[in-house]
Amino acid sequence: MNRPKYREILGGVYLFAPTEIDGKRHKKSGYKHYKATDFQIAAGAHPVTRGLKPFTISGDTETYSGCYVSDDAKVLVTTDQKESNAEQAWAHAYGKSRVVYILPGHGPAAYKAPGFQKLLARSLVWAARK
Repeated sequence: MNRPKYREILGGVYLFAPTEIDGKRHKKSGYKHYKATDFQIAAGAHPVTRGLKPFTISGDTETYSGCYVSDDAKVLVTTDQKESNAEQAWAHAYGKSRVVYILPGHGPAAYKAPGFQKLLARSLVWAARK
């Protein structure tokens, strides 16, 4: 499934099949479950991540590999988990809209992690221009 407009709005996307983007061929994305994943702050000066400390999601969590991230996206959070994209969250503008894309966070383990809670809350506030 190739959804160019969706990818354009989000500034990146999980690829469900091999896809050509801007003349470059990308493999299908993947994911892997881990018992714990550490996340680092890549953009300490960005309003979403300013003052945010590295955090860990303990418990069943998944990270993603082979995801497309636009050159226009500002990477906010990374991981050094093997077999994963380094980029795990990014900010992007689409027209007058602000977008934050957060790859991890599918389940109770993420929702219980204070660092993830702060990342999510700050992302909502920034996107809403509050």
